[in-house]
Amino acid sequence: MTEKLADYYEKIGKYLLTEEVGRGGSGVVYKAKDLELGRHVAIKKLINSEFLSEDHKKQETNRFNREAIMLASLSHPNIMSVYEILKDGSNSIVIEFLDGLNLEAFIKHKKPNLDTILYIFIQIGEALSYLHSKNIIHRDIKPENITIVGKNMVKVTDFGIATFQNDSDHFNDSLVGTLNYMSPEQLYNSKSLDSRSDIFSFGVMMYQLFTGELPFKGEDAQEVITKIFSKSPEKPSSINNSLNAEMDDIILQALEKDPAKRNQNIQEIVDKISFERLKLSLSNINVSLTGTNITVNTENNISINHNKNSQTHTTGYRIKSTEDINNITESLNVINTSKIVSKINFTNYQILVVLKKYIDDKRTGLFTIENENIIGTIYMKDGEIRTSEISAKNICSVDAFFEIVMWDEGTIEFNSLKTTDKYEFEYMPTELLLMEGYEVLTEYHNLRDKYKRNLVPKVINSANFINIYDPIVKDVYNLIDGIKNVLTIKRKSKMDRLSVLKAIDKLVKSNIIGF
Repeated sequence: MTEKLADYYEKIGKYLLTEEVGRGGSGVVYKAKDLELGRHVAIKKLINSEFLSEDHKKQETNRFNREAIMLASLSHPNIMSVYEILKDGSNSIVIEFLDGLNLEAFIKHKKPNLDTILYIFIQIGEALSYLHSKNIIHRDIKPENITIVGKNMVKVTDFGIATFQNDSDHFNDSLVGTLNYMSPEQLYNSKSLDSRSDIFSFGVMMYQLFTGELPFKGEDAQEVITKIFSKSPEKPSSINNSLNAEMDDIILQALEKDPAKRNQNIQEIVDKISFERLKLSLSNINVSLTGTNITVNTENNISINHNKNSQTHTTGYRIKSTEDINNITESLNVINTSKIVSKINFTNYQILVVLKKYIDDKRTGLFTIENENIIGTIYMKDGEIRTSEISAKNICSVDAFFEIVMWDEGTIEFNSLKTTDKYEFEYMPTELLLMEGYEVLTEYHNLRDKYKRNLVPKVINSANFINIYDPIVKDVYNLIDGIKNVLTIKRKSKMDRLSVLKAIDKLVKSNIIGF
Protein backbone atom coordinates (compact mmCIF):
# COMPACT_ATOMS: atom_id res chain seq x y z
CA MET A 1 0.00 0.00 0.00
CA THR A 2 1.63 3.25 -1.09
CA GLU A 3 1.62 6.32 1.12
CA LYS A 4 -0.21 8.25 -1.59
CA LEU A 5 -3.03 5.72 -1.66
CA ALA A 6 -3.13 5.52 2.13
CA ASP A 7 -3.48 9.29 2.34
CA TYR A 8 -6.44 9.19 -0.06
CA TYR A 9 -8.59 7.05 2.23
CA GLU A 10 -9.63 7.65 5.82
CA LYS A 11 -7.59 5.86 8.46
CA ILE A 12 -8.70 4.78 11.91
CA GLY A 13 -5.68 3.60 13.84
CA LYS A 14 -4.01 0.81 11.87
CA TYR A 15 -7.09 0.36 9.65
CA LEU A 16 -7.50 1.89 6.20
CA LEU A 17 -11.15 2.38 5.18
CA THR A 18 -11.49 1.45 1.50
CA GLU A 19 -15.23 1.45 0.76
CA GLU A 20 -18.65 1.79 2.33
CA VAL A 21 -20.57 -1.50 2.28
CA GLY A 22 -23.66 -0.72 4.34
CA ARG A 23 -25.52 2.05 6.10
CA GLY A 24 -28.37 2.18 8.61
CA GLY A 25 -30.22 4.75 10.63
CA SER A 26 -27.43 5.25 13.16
CA GLY A 27 -24.33 3.63 11.71
CA VAL A 28 -22.26 2.82 8.68
CA VAL A 29 -20.12 -0.23 7.84
CA TYR A 30 -16.88 0.08 5.88
CA LYS A 31 -14.61 -2.47 4.32
CA ALA A 32 -11.12 -1.80 5.64
CA LYS A 33 -7.62 -3.20 5.50
CA ASP A 34 -5.56 -4.03 8.55
CA LEU A 35 -2.24 -2.42 7.61
CA GLU A 36 -0.30 -4.56 10.09
CA LEU A 37 -1.75 -8.00 9.35
CA GLY A 38 -2.71 -7.35 5.72
CA ARG A 39 -6.19 -8.82 6.07
CA HIS A 40 -9.55 -7.30 5.19
CA VAL A 41 -11.94 -6.49 8.02
CA ALA A 42 -15.16 -4.52 8.42
CA ILE A 43 -15.47 -1.46 10.64
CA LYS A 44 -18.86 -0.57 12.04
CA LYS A 45 -18.95 3.08 12.98
CA LEU A 46 -21.66 4.85 14.96
CA ILE A 47 -22.90 8.04 13.31
CA ASN A 48 -25.46 10.02 15.28
CA SER A 49 -27.60 12.46 13.34
CA GLU A 50 -27.18 16.10 14.29
CA PHE A 51 -30.96 16.30 14.61
CA LEU A 52 -31.09 13.85 17.52
CA SER A 53 -31.49 15.10 21.07
CA GLU A 54 -28.57 14.65 23.45
CA ASP A 55 -30.52 12.00 25.36
CA HIS A 56 -31.22 10.11 22.14
CA LYS A 57 -27.57 10.34 21.10
CA LYS A 58 -26.52 8.98 24.48
CA GLN A 59 -28.98 6.10 24.16
CA GLU A 60 -27.69 5.22 20.67
CA THR A 61 -24.09 5.32 21.91
CA ASN A 62 -24.95 3.07 24.84
CA ARG A 63 -26.75 0.67 22.52
CA PHE A 64 -23.76 0.58 20.16
CA ASN A 65 -21.29 -0.07 22.99
CA ARG A 66 -23.57 -2.75 24.40
CA GLU A 67 -23.64 -4.56 21.04
CA ALA A 68 -19.84 -4.37 20.78
CA ILE A 69 -19.24 -5.79 24.26
CA MET A 70 -21.85 -8.54 23.78
CA LEU A 71 -20.38 -9.62 20.42
CA ALA A 72 -16.84 -9.56 21.78
CA SER A 73 -17.86 -12.09 24.43
CA LEU A 74 -19.10 -14.60 21.84
CA SER A 75 -17.15 -17.27 19.99
CA HIS A 76 -19.04 -19.47 17.54
CA PRO A 77 -18.33 -20.39 13.90
CA ASN A 78 -21.83 -19.31 12.84
CA ILE A 79 -21.76 -15.89 14.54
CA MET A 80 -19.98 -12.85 13.17
CA SER A 81 -16.74 -12.22 15.10
CA VAL A 82 -15.57 -8.99 16.71
CA TYR A 83 -11.82 -8.46 16.48
CA GLU A 84 -11.41 -5.21 18.38
CA ILE A 85 -13.27 -2.37 20.07
CA LEU A 86 -11.45 0.81 19.09
CA LYS A 87 -10.70 3.15 21.97
CA ASP A 88 -9.89 6.27 19.98
CA GLY A 89 -13.23 8.00 20.58
CA SER A 90 -14.53 7.14 17.09
CA ASN A 91 -17.28 4.79 18.37
CA SER A 92 -16.06 2.03 16.08
CA ILE A 93 -15.74 -1.74 16.29
CA VAL A 94 -13.64 -3.97 14.05
CA ILE A 95 -15.57 -7.01 12.91
CA GLU A 96 -15.17 -9.96 10.58
CA PHE A 97 -15.55 -8.98 6.92
CA LEU A 98 -18.24 -11.18 5.41
CA ASP A 99 -17.96 -11.53 1.65
CA GLY A 100 -21.30 -13.15 0.88
CA LEU A 101 -25.04 -12.73 0.40
CA ASN A 102 -27.80 -12.32 2.93
CA LEU A 103 -30.10 -15.33 3.15
CA GLU A 104 -32.90 -13.86 1.06
CA ALA A 105 -30.53 -12.90 -1.78
CA PHE A 106 -28.75 -16.25 -1.52
CA ILE A 107 -32.01 -18.19 -2.01
CA LYS A 108 -33.04 -15.92 -4.90
CA HIS A 109 -29.77 -15.98 -6.84
CA LYS A 110 -28.22 -19.35 -5.95
CA LYS A 111 -31.48 -21.36 -5.94
CA PRO A 112 -30.10 -23.99 -3.52
CA ASN A 113 -31.63 -27.45 -3.26
CA LEU A 114 -33.61 -28.67 -0.24
CA ASP A 115 -30.56 -30.34 1.33
CA THR A 116 -28.60 -27.06 1.30
CA ILE A 117 -31.50 -25.08 2.78
CA LEU A 118 -31.84 -27.62 5.60
CA TYR A 119 -28.10 -27.40 6.21
CA ILE A 120 -28.34 -23.60 6.44
CA PHE A 121 -31.16 -23.75 8.98
CA ILE A 122 -29.22 -26.29 11.05
CA GLN A 123 -26.34 -23.79 11.28
CA ILE A 124 -28.68 -20.89 12.18
CA GLY A 125 -30.22 -23.08 14.86
CA GLU A 126 -26.79 -24.01 16.25
CA ALA A 127 -25.89 -20.31 16.46
CA LEU A 128 -29.14 -19.51 18.30
CA SER A 129 -28.63 -22.48 20.61
CA TYR A 130 -25.22 -21.04 21.54
CA LEU A 131 -26.69 -17.56 22.11
CA HIS A 132 -29.49 -18.92 24.25
CA SER A 133 -27.00 -20.91 26.33
CA LYS A 134 -25.44 -17.52 27.13
CA ASN A 135 -28.92 -16.15 28.04
CA ILE A 136 -28.82 -13.83 25.01
CA ILE A 137 -31.92 -13.16 22.88
CA HIS A 138 -31.24 -11.80 19.39
CA ARG A 139 -34.71 -10.22 18.94
CA ASP A 140 -34.22 -9.56 15.20
CA ILE A 141 -33.81 -12.92 13.46
CA LYS A 142 -34.65 -12.42 9.76
CA PRO A 143 -33.04 -13.24 6.38
CA GLU A 144 -31.31 -9.83 6.16
CA ASN A 145 -29.40 -10.65 9.36
CA ILE A 146 -28.14 -14.02 8.08
CA THR A 147 -25.13 -13.92 5.73
CA ILE A 148 -24.00 -16.93 3.70
CA VAL A 149 -20.28 -17.06 2.93
CA GLY A 150 -17.91 -19.59 1.37
CA LYS A 151 -19.29 -23.10 0.99
CA ASN A 152 -22.76 -22.35 2.39
CA MET A 153 -21.37 -21.22 5.76
CA VAL A 154 -23.83 -19.25 7.93
CA LYS A 155 -22.98 -16.10 9.88
CA VAL A 156 -25.61 -14.52 12.15
CA THR A 157 -25.16 -10.73 12.24
CA ASP A 158 -26.60 -7.48 13.65
CA PHE A 159 -26.86 -7.66 17.43
CA GLY A 160 -28.00 -4.04 17.73
CA ILE A 161 -31.14 -4.89 19.71
CA ALA A 162 -29.99 -8.17 21.27
CA THR A 163 -30.44 -8.37 25.02
CA PHE A 164 -29.84 -10.64 27.95
CA GLN A 165 -32.84 -12.65 29.08
CA ASN A 166 -34.72 -11.08 31.99
CA ASP A 167 -32.51 -8.01 31.74
CA SER A 168 -34.58 -5.04 32.86
CA ASP A 169 -31.61 -2.70 32.63
CA HIS A 170 -31.76 -1.96 28.94
CA PHE A 171 -33.12 0.76 26.76
CA ASN A 172 -36.58 2.25 26.61
CA ASP A 173 -37.64 0.31 23.54
CA SER A 174 -41.40 0.55 23.18
CA LEU A 175 -41.23 -1.78 20.15
CA VAL A 176 -38.07 -3.25 18.67
CA GLY A 177 -37.55 -5.80 15.94
CA THR A 178 -38.90 -6.30 12.43
CA LEU A 179 -42.70 -6.50 12.39
CA ASN A 180 -43.26 -9.52 10.11
CA TYR A 181 -40.85 -11.66 12.17
CA MET A 182 -41.92 -10.61 15.67
CA SER A 183 -43.53 -13.04 18.10
CA PRO A 184 -46.84 -12.16 19.78
CA GLU A 185 -45.07 -11.63 23.10
CA GLN A 186 -42.49 -9.36 21.44
CA LEU A 187 -45.32 -7.22 20.09
CA TYR A 188 -46.98 -7.20 23.49
CA ASN A 189 -43.90 -6.43 25.62
CA SER A 190 -40.46 -6.40 23.96
CA LYS A 191 -38.72 -6.20 27.35
CA SER A 192 -40.16 -9.40 28.82
CA LEU A 193 -38.90 -12.10 26.45
CA ASP A 194 -37.11 -15.40 26.53
CA SER A 195 -35.46 -17.57 23.88
CA ARG A 196 -38.82 -18.82 22.60
CA SER A 197 -39.35 -15.46 20.91
CA ASP A 198 -36.30 -16.12 18.71
CA ILE A 199 -37.77 -19.56 17.96
CA PHE A 200 -40.93 -17.89 16.61
CA SER A 201 -38.81 -15.61 14.37
CA PHE A 202 -36.86 -18.69 13.25
CA GLY A 203 -40.20 -20.33 12.34
CA VAL A 204 -41.27 -17.28 10.32
CA MET A 205 -38.00 -17.40 8.43
CA MET A 206 -38.34 -21.14 7.73
CA TYR A 207 -41.89 -20.64 6.45
CA GLN A 208 -40.78 -17.78 4.20
CA LEU A 209 -37.73 -19.53 2.76
CA PHE A 210 -39.50 -22.85 2.13
CA THR A 211 -42.70 -21.37 0.64
CA GLY A 212 -41.66 -18.00 -0.77
CA GLU A 213 -44.35 -16.31 1.34
CA LEU A 214 -44.51 -14.75 4.79
CA PRO A 215 -46.88 -16.57 7.18
CA PHE A 216 -48.34 -13.28 8.41
CA LYS A 217 -48.74 -10.50 5.84
CA GLY A 218 -51.14 -7.63 5.29
CA GLU A 219 -51.83 -4.36 3.59
CA ASP A 220 -50.68 -2.40 6.63
CA ALA A 221 -49.03 -2.89 10.01
CA GLN A 222 -52.33 -3.29 11.84
CA GLU A 223 -53.38 -6.19 9.62
CA VAL A 224 -50.00 -7.92 10.12
CA ILE A 225 -50.24 -7.50 13.90
CA THR A 226 -53.79 -8.87 13.93
CA LYS A 227 -52.73 -11.99 12.00
CA ILE A 228 -49.71 -12.59 14.25
CA PHE A 229 -52.01 -12.57 17.28
CA SER A 230 -55.01 -14.42 15.86
CA LYS A 231 -54.49 -16.21 12.50
CA SER A 232 -52.82 -19.58 11.92
CA PRO A 233 -50.88 -19.86 8.64
CA GLU A 234 -51.75 -22.59 6.13
CA LYS A 235 -49.55 -25.67 5.94
CA PRO A 236 -46.26 -24.97 4.17
CA SER A 237 -46.66 -28.17 2.11
CA SER A 238 -49.87 -26.76 0.57
CA ILE A 239 -47.67 -24.08 -1.01
CA ASN A 240 -44.52 -26.15 -1.58
CA ASN A 241 -45.44 -29.78 -2.28
CA SER A 242 -41.81 -30.92 -1.91
CA LEU A 243 -42.21 -30.54 1.86
CA ASN A 244 -43.44 -33.52 3.87
CA ALA A 245 -45.76 -33.67 6.88
CA GLU A 246 -42.78 -33.75 9.26
CA MET A 247 -41.50 -30.40 7.93
CA ASP A 248 -45.02 -28.96 8.27
CA ASP A 249 -45.02 -29.97 11.94
CA ILE A 250 -41.53 -28.55 12.56
CA ILE A 251 -42.39 -25.15 11.05
CA LEU A 252 -45.89 -24.79 12.47
CA GLN A 253 -44.88 -25.76 16.01
CA ALA A 254 -42.24 -23.00 15.95
CA LEU A 255 -45.06 -20.60 14.95
CA GLU A 256 -47.35 -21.47 17.87
CA LYS A 257 -48.71 -18.24 19.34
CA ASP A 258 -48.52 -19.54 22.90
CA PRO A 259 -44.81 -19.86 23.86
CA ALA A 260 -45.66 -22.88 26.03
CA LYS A 261 -46.78 -24.79 22.91
CA ARG A 262 -43.65 -24.02 20.91
CA ASN A 263 -40.40 -25.98 21.10
CA GLN A 264 -38.92 -25.02 24.44
CA ASN A 265 -35.40 -24.82 23.03
CA ILE A 266 -33.99 -24.39 19.54
CA GLN A 267 -31.90 -27.57 19.76
CA GLU A 268 -35.11 -29.63 19.51
CA ILE A 269 -35.72 -28.07 16.09
CA VAL A 270 -32.10 -28.54 15.01
CA ASP A 271 -32.31 -32.26 15.82
CA LYS A 272 -35.55 -32.65 13.87
CA ILE A 273 -34.17 -30.80 10.83
CA SER A 274 -30.98 -32.89 11.04
CA PHE A 275 -33.05 -36.04 10.90
CA GLU A 276 -35.04 -34.79 7.89
CA ARG A 277 -31.79 -33.97 6.13
CA LEU A 278 -30.43 -37.41 6.96
CA LYS A 279 -33.55 -39.06 5.52
CA LEU A 280 -33.14 -36.98 2.37
CA SER A 281 -29.51 -38.06 1.97
CA LEU A 282 -30.34 -41.71 2.64
CA SER A 283 -33.04 -41.62 -0.03
CA ASN A 284 -30.30 -40.71 -2.52
CA ILE A 285 -27.79 -43.45 -1.63
CA ASN A 286 -25.65 -44.23 -4.68
CA VAL A 287 -24.46 -47.50 -6.18
CA SER A 288 -21.28 -47.51 -4.07
CA LEU A 289 -23.40 -48.96 -1.27
CA THR A 290 -24.50 -52.01 -3.27
CA GLY A 291 -25.30 -54.90 -0.90
CA THR A 292 -26.23 -52.53 1.93
CA ASN A 293 -29.83 -52.20 3.02
CA ILE A 294 -30.69 -48.99 4.89
CA THR A 295 -34.20 -48.59 6.25
CA VAL A 296 -35.77 -45.44 7.69
CA ASN A 297 -39.22 -45.84 9.20
CA THR A 298 -41.80 -43.40 10.52
CA GLU A 299 -40.81 -44.13 14.12
CA ASN A 300 -37.46 -42.40 13.49
CA ASN A 301 -35.65 -45.74 13.56
CA ILE A 302 -32.84 -46.50 11.14
CA SER A 303 -31.55 -49.99 10.44
CA ILE A 304 -28.33 -50.56 8.52
CA ASN A 305 -27.69 -54.09 7.20
CA HIS A 306 -24.49 -54.77 5.32
CA ASN A 307 -22.51 -57.85 4.38
CA LYS A 308 -18.92 -57.95 5.61
CA ASN A 309 -16.76 -61.10 5.42
CA SER A 310 -19.88 -63.13 4.50
CA GLN A 311 -21.59 -62.12 7.76
CA THR A 312 -24.63 -59.86 8.03
CA HIS A 313 -24.56 -57.13 10.67
CA THR A 314 -27.68 -55.23 11.68
CA THR A 315 -27.56 -51.96 13.59
CA GLY A 316 -30.69 -50.19 14.84
CA TYR A 317 -30.83 -46.53 15.86
CA ARG A 318 -33.39 -44.41 17.56
CA ILE A 319 -32.97 -40.74 16.67
CA LYS A 320 -32.98 -38.60 19.79
CA SER A 321 -30.32 -35.97 19.28
CA THR A 322 -27.66 -34.56 16.98
CA GLU A 323 -25.22 -37.04 18.57
CA ASP A 324 -27.37 -39.90 17.25
CA ILE A 325 -27.19 -38.38 13.76
CA ASN A 326 -23.40 -38.32 14.04
CA ASN A 327 -23.35 -41.97 15.12
CA ILE A 328 -25.36 -42.97 12.05
CA THR A 329 -23.09 -40.96 9.78
CA GLU A 330 -20.07 -42.74 11.27
CA SER A 331 -21.74 -46.08 10.44
CA LEU A 332 -22.16 -44.97 6.83
CA ASN A 333 -18.45 -44.12 6.79
CA VAL A 334 -17.61 -47.66 7.94
CA ILE A 335 -19.67 -49.01 5.05
CA ASN A 336 -17.76 -46.81 2.61
CA THR A 337 -14.36 -47.65 4.02
CA SER A 338 -12.16 -49.49 1.54
CA LYS A 339 -9.06 -49.71 3.72
CA ILE A 340 -8.18 -48.81 7.30
CA VAL A 341 -4.54 -48.18 8.13
CA SER A 342 -3.51 -49.48 11.55
CA LYS A 343 -2.94 -46.84 14.20
CA ILE A 344 0.62 -45.56 14.36
CA ASN A 345 2.23 -43.61 17.17
CA PHE A 346 3.64 -40.15 16.70
CA THR A 347 5.82 -37.87 18.84
CA ASN A 348 7.47 -34.47 18.58
CA TYR A 349 4.62 -32.72 16.76
CA GLN A 350 4.98 -34.77 13.57
CA ILE A 351 1.30 -34.47 12.61
CA LEU A 352 1.93 -31.86 9.91
CA VAL A 353 4.62 -34.05 8.32
CA VAL A 354 2.29 -37.06 8.13
CA LEU A 355 -0.66 -34.94 7.00
CA LYS A 356 1.43 -33.35 4.24
CA LYS A 357 2.11 -36.83 2.81
CA TYR A 358 -1.61 -37.57 2.50
CA ILE A 359 -2.18 -34.15 0.92
CA ASP A 360 0.58 -34.75 -1.64
CA ASP A 361 -0.96 -38.14 -2.42
CA LYS A 362 -4.32 -36.39 -2.98
CA ARG A 363 -6.04 -38.75 -0.57
CA THR A 364 -9.74 -38.72 0.26
CA GLY A 365 -10.81 -39.81 3.71
CA LEU A 366 -10.67 -39.27 7.46
CA PHE A 367 -7.37 -38.40 9.12
CA THR A 368 -8.00 -39.33 12.76
CA ILE A 369 -5.68 -38.33 15.61
CA GLU A 370 -6.07 -39.37 19.24
CA ASN A 371 -4.28 -37.60 22.08
CA GLU A 372 -4.94 -37.62 25.83
CA ASN A 373 -8.31 -39.35 25.25
CA ILE A 374 -9.40 -36.58 22.87
CA ILE A 375 -10.07 -37.45 19.23
CA GLY A 376 -9.43 -35.01 16.41
CA THR A 377 -10.56 -35.60 12.83
CA ILE A 378 -9.50 -33.85 9.61
CA TYR A 379 -11.73 -34.59 6.62
CA MET A 380 -10.02 -34.54 3.22
CA LYS A 381 -11.14 -34.84 -0.37
CA ASP A 382 -8.65 -35.19 -3.23
CA GLY A 383 -5.86 -33.86 -1.03
CA GLU A 384 -7.81 -30.80 0.11
CA ILE A 385 -8.80 -30.25 3.73
CA ARG A 386 -12.56 -29.75 4.01
CA THR A 387 -13.10 -29.42 7.74
CA SER A 388 -11.69 -30.41 11.14
CA GLU A 389 -13.29 -31.16 14.47
CA ILE A 390 -12.37 -32.29 17.97
CA SER A 391 -14.52 -34.51 20.17
CA ALA A 392 -16.13 -32.83 23.19
CA LYS A 393 -15.22 -29.31 22.02
CA ASN A 394 -17.46 -26.79 20.30
CA ILE A 395 -14.86 -24.78 18.39
CA CYS A 396 -14.72 -23.77 14.76
CA SER A 397 -12.95 -26.08 12.31
CA VAL A 398 -9.95 -23.76 11.79
CA ASP A 399 -9.30 -23.60 15.55
CA ALA A 400 -9.71 -27.37 15.72
CA PHE A 401 -7.06 -27.82 13.01
CA PHE A 402 -4.54 -25.63 14.84
CA GLU A 403 -5.18 -27.39 18.16
CA ILE A 404 -4.56 -30.76 16.50
CA VAL A 405 -1.31 -29.38 15.06
CA MET A 406 -0.13 -28.64 18.59
CA TRP A 407 -0.59 -32.19 19.91
CA ASP A 408 2.89 -33.43 20.75
CA GLU A 409 2.12 -37.17 20.92
CA GLY A 410 -0.62 -39.69 20.28
CA THR A 411 -1.81 -42.05 17.56
CA ILE A 412 -2.82 -41.55 13.93
CA GLU A 413 -4.90 -43.54 11.49
CA PHE A 414 -6.27 -42.75 8.04
CA ASN A 415 -9.54 -44.15 6.67
CA SER A 416 -9.65 -44.02 2.86
CA LEU A 417 -13.23 -43.23 1.82
CA LYS A 418 -14.85 -43.10 -1.57
CA THR A 419 -16.56 -39.84 -0.64
CA THR A 420 -16.65 -37.33 2.18
CA ASP A 421 -19.55 -35.26 0.88
CA LYS A 422 -21.24 -35.50 4.28
CA TYR A 423 -18.60 -33.14 5.65
CA GLU A 424 -19.17 -29.86 3.87
CA PHE A 425 -19.16 -27.53 6.84
CA GLU A 426 -16.24 -25.36 5.80
CA TYR A 427 -13.78 -25.41 2.94
CA MET A 428 -10.34 -24.34 4.10
CA PRO A 429 -7.43 -23.40 1.78
CA THR A 430 -5.08 -26.32 2.41
CA GLU A 431 -1.75 -24.72 1.48
CA LEU A 432 -2.50 -21.67 3.62
CA LEU A 433 -3.47 -23.90 6.53
CA LEU A 434 -0.21 -25.83 6.31
CA MET A 435 1.83 -22.63 6.12
CA GLU A 436 0.04 -21.06 9.07
CA GLY A 437 0.17 -24.41 10.87
CA TYR A 438 3.97 -24.31 10.95
CA GLU A 439 3.86 -20.67 12.16
CA VAL A 440 1.36 -21.56 14.90
CA LEU A 441 3.49 -24.51 15.94
CA THR A 442 6.59 -22.30 16.21
CA GLU A 443 4.70 -19.76 18.33
CA TYR A 444 3.38 -22.55 20.53
CA HIS A 445 6.88 -24.03 21.02
CA ASN A 446 8.24 -20.64 22.08
CA LEU A 447 5.50 -20.09 24.65
CA ARG A 448 5.60 -23.71 25.81
CA ASP A 449 9.33 -23.39 26.53
CA LYS A 450 8.69 -20.09 28.32
CA TYR A 451 5.83 -21.39 30.50
CA LYS A 452 6.82 -24.95 31.34
CA ARG A 453 4.15 -27.46 32.32
CA ASN A 454 5.11 -27.67 36.01
CA LEU A 455 5.10 -23.92 36.67
CA VAL A 456 2.40 -22.74 39.10
CA PRO A 457 1.00 -19.24 38.33
CA LYS A 458 0.05 -16.99 41.22
CA VAL A 459 -1.99 -13.79 41.25
CA ILE A 460 0.27 -10.89 42.22
CA ASN A 461 -1.77 -7.83 41.25
CA SER A 462 -5.49 -8.48 40.76
CA ALA A 463 -6.24 -4.74 40.50
CA ASN A 464 -4.77 -4.70 36.98
CA PHE A 465 -7.37 -7.25 35.87
CA ILE A 466 -9.95 -4.48 35.50
CA ASN A 467 -8.21 -3.48 32.25
CA ILE A 468 -8.57 -6.95 30.69
CA TYR A 469 -11.42 -7.26 28.15
CA ASP A 470 -10.40 -10.36 26.23
CA PRO A 471 -12.87 -13.18 27.20
CA ILE A 472 -10.21 -15.87 26.64
CA VAL A 473 -7.80 -14.17 29.04
CA LYS A 474 -10.62 -13.84 31.57
CA ASP A 475 -11.46 -17.55 31.33
CA VAL A 476 -7.83 -18.55 31.88
CA TYR A 477 -7.50 -16.15 34.81
CA ASN A 478 -10.52 -17.80 36.44
CA LEU A 479 -8.74 -21.18 36.26
CA ILE A 480 -5.76 -19.91 38.23
CA ASP A 481 -6.12 -20.55 41.94
CA GLY A 482 -2.50 -20.85 43.09
CA ILE A 483 -2.53 -24.66 42.93
CA LYS A 484 -2.96 -25.67 39.30
CA ASN A 485 0.17 -25.77 37.19
CA VAL A 486 0.30 -24.72 33.54
CA LEU A 487 -0.31 -28.26 32.28
CA THR A 488 -3.46 -28.61 34.40
CA ILE A 489 -4.78 -25.25 33.21
CA LYS A 490 -4.30 -26.32 29.58
CA ARG A 491 -6.18 -29.55 30.27
CA LYS A 492 -9.02 -27.90 32.20
CA SER A 493 -9.61 -25.21 29.60
CA LYS A 494 -11.91 -25.82 26.66
CA MET A 495 -9.66 -23.67 24.47
CA ASP A 496 -6.75 -24.70 22.30
CA ARG A 497 -3.34 -24.81 23.99
CA LEU A 498 -1.86 -21.86 22.15
CA SER A 499 -4.75 -19.60 23.22
CA VAL A 500 -4.22 -20.65 26.83
CA LEU A 501 -0.49 -19.93 26.69
CA LYS A 502 -1.06 -16.58 24.97
CA ALA A 503 -3.57 -15.67 27.68
CA ILE A 504 -1.04 -16.60 30.38
CA ASP A 505 1.58 -14.54 28.56
CA LYS A 506 -0.76 -11.52 28.48
CA LEU A 507 -1.53 -11.88 32.18
CA VAL A 508 2.20 -12.01 32.96
CA LYS A 509 2.99 -8.97 30.79
CA SER A 510 0.11 -7.08 32.45
CA ASN A 511 1.73 -7.85 35.83
CA ILE A 512 -1.41 -9.66 36.98
CA ILE A 513 0.17 -13.07 37.58
CA GLY A 514 3.68 -14.35 38.13
CA PHE A 515 5.51 -17.61 38.80
